[in-house]
Amino acid sequence: MFADTVATRAPLLHTSGLPPDIRVRRHGRDASDGLRPLEVITCQVIVLVTSVLLDGGMTTTSAPPSMSMATGLASPRTQLKISSAATIGFGIMIAFGAHQRTDGLLRWFADLLFWPLGDSAMLADEAQLLAAILGGVMVSWAVLFWLLTDALAEDHPELLKRLILTTMAVWFVIDSAGSIASGGWLNVVGNLAFLAMFVLPARRL
Repeated sequence: MFADTVATRAPLLHTSGLPPDIRVRRHGRDASDGLRPLEVITCQVIVLVTSVLLDGGMTTTSAPPSMSMATGLASPRTQLKISSAATIGFGIMIAFGAHQRTDGLLRWFADLLFWPLGDSAMLADEAQLLAAILGGVMVSWAVLFWLLTDALAEDHPELLKRLILTTMAVWFVIDSAGSIASGGWLNVVGNLAFLAMFVLPARRL
């Protein structure tokens, strides 16, 4: 989800000890590089998922009230709050990347997105600043979802559904496209999991 920010680490990492050719291009790519087959498939998935989300966001038909009881799942309102709380935690982890003493998890996560593991270098000052900004935005976004769920889930479920699905569609397209452009297409897999956390309960409103 955050490869479009952290994945630009090729120029942002401290790599003064590396040979020139490695310093210029580690995980980056030239403008002349074309899309790989997996990246083409990933782009198709992005288009498909976005079309489904936007179609659902425009549909105001609510699920039958008995559906959540029949499936034995928690209410959509509770699930959305759980997803918001998890997002807050993840955003705090990203924000911890603003300092070398607390950026271990973020460096491991960035390394994971550019498989294989084993290249978790130190983040440069620019990357640490972006981590602070991104972490703050992510936490505030999740807090907003929590408050909207509290305010709208009971009396205006259709409005809440439309807001969440449309917002998630916009985020998914931009984040996933940026991930592919930076070479971190594996981040799209994480985006799909994150998407499901909010979209599945929202569609049951």
